[in-house]
Amino acid sequence: MLDTLKKYLAEDSGAMTVDFVVVTAGVVGLGMAVVITLADHILDISNVVEDEIQTGISVQTYAAQTD
Repeated sequence: MLDTLKKYLAEDSGAMTVDFVVVTAGVVGLGMAVVITLADHILDISNVVEDEIQTGISVQTYAAQTD
């Protein structure tokens, strides 16, 4: 019984899975942070682009106004 427990504790084939899960969670968390941070700005810019397409004004005009 003790030998079986030692073999089980020495087995490290699942370590790669644990590493993958941790790295994947980090990437997802970072992606969510970026989306949450930029969501309002992306929406504002998309609304400006939509308005300018509808009115025929160039996007460069907006960029010059915001600088």
